[in-house]
Amino acid sequence: MVVRRSASAGDPEHLRVHDLPDLLSPRDLLVVNDTPVLPTRFEGVV
Repeated sequence: MVVRRSASAGDPEHLRVHDLPDLLSPRDLLVVNDTPVLPTRFEGVV
């Protein structure tokens, strides 16, 4: 999901990994989080 910073940017865009090169500038830093995630779900009662 891409959310533009400008005030008139509109709604978030749902893009794919292959769109990433078009979104990054030459001096941007990309941080990848490869932390394992447990398949857990919390159920709440309102």
